[in-house]
Amino acid sequence: MDASESGDIRQEALAIMKEIAFSVKDIHAAKSLPWLFEICYINVITQEGKNYCIEVTASGWRIVGYENNKIDADNPSDYYETLYSLLDNYSPLYRESFGQAVIAKLNKFKETDPQ
Repeated sequence: MDASESGDIRQEALAIMKEIAFSVKDIHAAKSLPWLFEICYINVITQEGKNYCIEVTASGWRIVGYENNKIDADNPSDYYETLYSLLDNYSPLYRESFGQAVIAKLNKFKETDPQ
């Protein structure tokens, strides 16, 4: 995570949430959990319909709960450097949709390449 350079975890979380919105059913800031400079929480519903509450800190991204806006302190996951890598590990449909998006962009680039 590159948040240590900017210092504001929220900015990076918001940017990444926008980037991956196409590949999940829902993603939004957790309303009843802290949304601070150095820590914030987001809720994700994968295409498989699984709910995750994800903590975002300078250490990375990790699942801290399996319901929106709820932290399960007894069962946190490992930290991931990016939300992309976290979702890649937990959501096969995310991985598939991300791959399809990359292929579509490459095909679009190929169509506009004057060669």
